[in-house]
Order: sequence, then C-alpha cells, then structure tokens
Amino acid sequence: MNRLFEEFLLFKAENDSSSDRTVKAYRDILVRFENWLVSGDPLKQTGDTLLAFTGPYLHKHLQLAPVSRTPYVACVREFYRWASAVRHLIGKDPAQAVPYPRRPGKLPRVLSLDNAERLMWAPDFGSFEGVRDAAMLSLLIGCGLRVGGLVSLNESHLTAQLVDNEPRMAIKPTEKGAKERLIPVPREAELLLRVYLEHPDLQTIERETANSDRVLFVTTRNRRCPPHEYYGEKRRFSPRGVLAMIQRHGKRA
Repeated sequence: MNRLFEEFLLFKAENDSSSDRTVKAYRDILVRFENWLVSGDPLKQTGDTLLAFTGPYLHKHLQLAPVSRTPYVACVREFYRWASAVRHLIGKDPAQAVPYPRRPGKLPRVLSLDNAERLMWAPDFGSFEGVRDAAMLSLLIGCGLRVGGLVSLNESHLTAQLVDNEPRMAIKPTEKGAKERLIPVPREAELLLRVYLEHPDLQTIERETANSDRVLFVTTRNRRCPPHEYYGEKRRFSPRGVLAMIQRHGKRA
C-alpha cells in the first residue's frame, strides 16, 4: 500500500481515536482506490478524478448503491483533508468537490428500498446533527427498529457478535413488552454509527445516565429545558422528535 495511505491510517488510529473496525474499513477502501489509480500519485489527483472514482467507477464497475458508496466518499474526503490540513502536502483540498451521494425525487407513502436509501442519505453530513440523523435512520431502516426502541438505546446496548467468523456490531434494544432481542447491524449502518460515535461534537455533550450508562442518540436543543439541566436523560430523543426528523428529511430526499 502507498506509504501516504499507511501514514493516514496510522493517524486515524492514534490521533483521531478511530476504532480498529473503522481503520480496517478505510484500509479496504484505500486499497480499491490505489488499484484504481494504478501508478498514479494520489497527491496529484483533481476533483474531477476523485468524482470519477466515487461516482461512475463505484456505481458502474462495482455496482455499489448510494448507501454503499458513502463510506468511500467519507474516506477519500478525510484522506485529502489530512494531506492538506495536517501534513500540508498539498494546497487546495481536491476532495472538497466530492459530494456525498444523494438521489432526487419525492418519497411515496410506501417506502421502497431505493426510497429508503434516499431517506438515509438525505441528512447533511457536514454537520453533527446530519451525521446523527443518518445513523438513526440507518438503524431504523437497516435493523427494523421501532421508534421507541431507537430512542431508548444507550451505549451499553451496543455489542458484538460473530458473523461468518468475523466480529460484527449488534444491538440489544428493549422494545414493546420489555422484550430484548439481539440484532446484527448492517455494515453501512455500522459505519455511520461509528462516524457518529467518533464525532468530536458528541465528545463535548454530557449524556451520562443515573446508572453510569450514556444516552446513545442526543438532541442539541431543547427550548423547554434550562441550560443547567440539559444533560443526561434530558438529552434523549423523544419518539415525537424522531418522527419530526423523518418528516423533515423525507421532504429533502
């Protein structure tokens, strides 16, 4: 693998506090990116060439849907941001021209697979709230969670299980009737959830519960709650808030 890619992955692991699974996923993506470049210098790529990789190549040659292409875009954008802002190896960041994939069109009342993907990628990934909303939508759609089960999640409900002898993320939601079940998390949803959990804005939010757990999905504003009381359980999403979020992104998708 290209030495710069190795340095970037080391930075993600040691300085950016990325998990082993995130680093491994990024390594797999960079291997494909390097193979696509053949002998090209990654530092000499333009926005157009990056668009060609994240768009037509992934869609036509690897037949990846938008839900699967988004982690590739995230990896490419982070690599070039690191090369520009951290290592100062290039001037202008060419990956700024690479958008996250979206699909146009209105959502019908019956949600097909394509429309579910459009909804999942409708949030703005440039904001903490957008990353959070995408992670929530990915669990609702990918794991078949009820809204009540989603909002009740704490970090302790995240676990791991072996699938085909590989460790995979799973969740243990408590839903209707206080029933607890173990649900494997799809890879795309797992990547989105890890991006959310590693977001620097989340690290500044006090979300510890009375039993020393931590609320998984937090709100960023609550007009009815005084600032000095806005922590822990007061940060938890309400079912009504989730439904409003879905309607908001449904109009944009």
